[in-house]
Amino acid sequence: MHLFKKIYSRLYPFAAYNLLLFGSFILLLTFRFGLYNTGFPTGAFVLCLAYLFTGTGAYFFNDLMDVSTDHKAGKFNSTQVMNKGVIILLILFLWLAGYLLVDRVLSGLRVFFVLQLLLLVLYSLPAIRLKEKGLLGLVTDACYAHVMPVIMLLFLVNDFIVLQPAFAINLVVLTFCIGMRDILIHQVHDLANDKRSGVQTFAVGNQHVVKKLVLLFEVFIVFSILALNINMYSYTGEPAYFMMLIGLMVYYTCFYLQKKHNVLNDNVSLRGYIIISALVWLGFILFHHWYWLLVFIVHPYFISFLNQTFNKVWLSIKYIFKIWIGNLVLRFIPLVVNTILYYLFLALGKDLKKTPLYRKENEFGFIKKIRSIFQ
Repeated sequence: MHLFKKIYSRLYPFAAYNLLLFGSFILLLTFRFGLYNTGFPTGAFVLCLAYLFTGTGAYFFNDLMDVSTDHKAGKFNSTQVMNKGVIILLILFLWLAGYLLVDRVLSGLRVFFVLQLLLLVLYSLPAIRLKEKGLLGLVTDACYAHVMPVIMLLFLVNDFIVLQPAFAINLVVLTFCIGMRDILIHQVHDLANDKRSGVQTFAVGNQHVVKKLVLLFEVFIVFSILALNINMYSYTGEPAYFMMLIGLMVYYTCFYLQKKHNVLNDNVSLRGYIIISALVWLGFILFHHWYWLLVFIVHPYFISFLNQTFNKVWLSIKYIFKIWIGNLVLRFIPLVVNTILYYLFLALGKDLKKTPLYRKENEFGFIKKIRSIFQ
């Protein structure tokens, strides 16, 4: 039972994080294009299930391909508690279920689902193993884990309305940058294990540039998110989108002013977007009584994100006020005191500008006088 809990503890963060992000994009598309009274939200929910099945199958497939390397690294592998034959059947079941769900939503999406499976198989399959092909491995992971599911969402949207190419490209670029940043961070966190097992990931061979690349993709993510919000506001004129844009700008400014910000651990860009956008979507949902759409917002990982964000925002506010109050004390208060003293002496008939209380002497001359006294 303890080992099965290990599987759950490894699988849950992946599933929860990816579904939280996917759900946020579903609501973005729903409200951006006014698809709440169409079949889009229902179809998107089915795609969520397909995404979950595909990702879970990918997790077991990766474990199946990494038995020897995980053993060398001393890492837990699901084959330790499950028979390989059972795992293979489970993978086939999950991927077949995902395929049938995608086909039920829109038959044209089958080709993207098959391409997604092909990419994740090539990523881990020992004969090819794109995971160890440097930059190509990063791109492959970003595409099958993030880009392909969003492309399927966009094609589903296009089944109801004519999709704006600029908006679609913006969202695809955003998800690609998220995928690249996430896999880089994952490889950094797994660096010690990969070195022990001899796995040559991009991070193993390029440790000196990984953090810079993560920061670069973080910047791209922030600007892509802001561009999406500008597009939403300019297209709809909805005040809530303008407030979301302002909220995101304030949020990012607060966080990036902190010198202790760690790009490898603080998911600043997405945490801010998910929380702030969720508050806007929540307002729309409650106002229009579309309660079932709450399934795309409320789950344990969202509560965790909300708690982390609140704590970090509070620390940011304290940090900013500490700087401002420090400057106030060090600069403004001495100025006020000196001004008061000047006018006080002026009232007593002494102009300190013309006849100061003392004159500064040369520092070295003063030291000589002190020495002469003691000699």
